[in-house]
Amino acid sequence: MAPGPAISNEPAPEVTRRLIPRLWQGWLVVALAGTIACSVLPLLAPGTARRLLSALVFGQAAQADALPAAAVQYITFINCAVGAAMVGWAAALLFIAAGPFGRGERWAWQAVTASLLAWFVPGTLLWLWLGVMLNVAINVAFIAVFAVPLLAARRHFHAVDAYLS
Repeated sequence: MAPGPAISNEPAPEVTRRLIPRLWQGWLVVALAGTIACSVLPLLAPGTARRLLSALVFGQAAQADALPAAAVQYITFINCAVGAAMVGWAAALLFIAAGPFGRGERWAWQAVTASLLAWFVPGTLLWLWLGVMLNVAINVAFIAVFAVPLLAARRHFHAVDAYLS
């Protein structure tokens, strides 16, 4: 009879991966679904989105609508383009959060974290440079929603990789 596998008190990698709290995965899924919902607004209600963004940037909801028609049309186009890009970005992250992140695959944690930082750092620096402090505050609040589960779950991803290596 051939010897069986060595017995170990350490959990198998698949067991370790299941130990990642579902709270953090669920948090990311809800945050990303919320991001998609908000990002769809410029596509479904461009006038409403333009006025909301005008209130953020100019302090008055009607300010953008008072611009020449070509400028209003361009602002609407840009808002729709950014909204569509945000939907695509958040949808890709949503699939990562719902699958590989939940399975504890380290690359998933790295991909979500790197993607958020690639948006946050240049975007926030731009708002700082333009002096739009309300958008800086919104960016900080937005990144905090994602930082909580990413920082809380980080040790689980590194523990799995330490076991597997």
